[in-house]
Formats: sequence, C-alpha cells, structure tokens
Amino acid sequence: MDVVLKFRMLVLQSLHGLSLKATERMVRDRLSWMRFCRLGIADPVPDANTLWNSGRR
Repeated sequence: MDVVLKFRMLVLQSLHGLSLKATERMVRDRLSWMRFCRLGIADPVPDANTLWNSGRR
C-alpha cells in the first residue's frame, strides 16, 4: 500500500480520536474521507492490521 495513503488515514484517525478499525470503516463509508485519502470507489482501503503494522517499524 501507498505510504501517503496510510499517512492520510492515520491523520484522520488522530484528528477524530478513532481506533484503527473505526478509521478503516469510516474511510470505506464516507466519500469525503475517501476523497481526502485520494481513493476511488473501487480502490482497496488498507485494513486496520496494515495500518498497525506500518507504525511498528
């Protein structure tokens, strides 16, 4: 997955105080969040495990 996409998702998580699972759900659900992450309707959204593993390096 794209590093910038993961970063954008983590920014949304931080701003809204969400868990990783809730962040994944919100990006899948809200068009405005998809646009912020520069995702199209058919693009895959990184799951919570992918986001968790990106911060553990």
